[in-house]
Amino acid sequence: MSYVDSLIESPAFVYHEATERLFVQALQEAVQHHYAECAEYRNFLDYSGFRPALQTIADVLRLPPIHVNVCKEYDLISGPRNNIVLSLTSSGTTGKKSKNFLDQVSLDRVKKIARNVYAGLGMVDDSALVNYCCFTYDPRIAKDLGTAFTDELLTSFTRRNQVYYTFQWREATHSFDFDLKEVAATLRQFEQEGLPVRLLGFPAFIAEALEYYEATTGRRLKLHPASFLMTGGGWKKREDKKVTRAEFVRFIEEMTGVPGSNVRDLFGMVEHGVPYVECRLGNMHVPIYAKVFIKDPLTMENLPYGEAGLINFVTPYLRSYPAVSILVNDFAYLEPACTCGLGGNILRIVGRAGITKHVGCALHAEESVKKI
Repeated sequence: MSYVDSLIESPAFVYHEATERLFVQALQEAVQHHYAECAEYRNFLDYSGFRPALQTIADVLRLPPIHVNVCKEYDLISGPRNNIVLSLTSSGTTGKKSKNFLDQVSLDRVKKIARNVYAGLGMVDDSALVNYCCFTYDPRIAKDLGTAFTDELLTSFTRRNQVYYTFQWREATHSFDFDLKEVAATLRQFEQEGLPVRLLGFPAFIAEALEYYEATTGRRLKLHPASFLMTGGGWKKREDKKVTRAEFVRFIEEMTGVPGSNVRDLFGMVEHGVPYVECRLGNMHVPIYAKVFIKDPLTMENLPYGEAGLINFVTPYLRSYPAVSILVNDFAYLEPACTCGLGGNILRIVGRAGITKHVGCALHAEESVKKI
């Protein structure tokens, strides 16, 4: 078994000396592979003066990151292009979109990583029968869109009773339609069935649907207490509705009966693939499959805990796409621990985390449904 696969077989939030050593070995394996299989990545490392030999975390810190905008300009692939089984795109509405090219090995690995992360957070239950209401695009149509792929994956962590996607493709208009009346009817059906429900997707649309439900029925939903709300994206173009996380959690508790500990936000990027998900206390833990460094935007020096800067994501799981280390435009800072009992640094996104302004997938959704 490769070092990468050995790492992925380990629990997501159990940190010790062996897993730290394994991460470095896995990243060394990945960097050498991309150096050999991707001419552009080889040229980049050579130009940066970096020798692809990593032995310590200090070497990982020195690994030059690819800026995320490069992923918009170039189709970077390691190995034969005909090995690619899935090409995922980001969902911004302006300019070029980023892509992540996955061969079967990379696809299997990222699915395993996601399952391990959610299992570590107590959100995988193969015995539970669950209804899903996904506030995103039907993946049968938007199959290459990262958000659709993510939500389809999130419905695999339990037995599925019914899965409903709120952004439905309409052939008559050749666009996606967000029909609040249809969404409300689905939520009412799920409530009556009495099974646990998982609401997934853009928080702005979830909030709008819950407000519409109350306004049109004169009552609030009362979902099974084992239900979850799992958000991703932001409140773009709904600045007047923007709230703090605590206010949003209270809103969900009041409007659905879902306990606040089951309201979880997700930060993810199509170029990186590793999910960063809130624990029961609302903190995003970094799993063992990645390292997150915070860089000073002027000097690119690594910043200490508590200081905000640009995020540098590092992961070894990708075999077909050389984004093992990327520098992104989002600002964040790290904290060293959480009292929930899980390991890993805490990632604090500045200005995002599902409850603040963000130009990206949520904006894409706004523009799509406004065409109707």
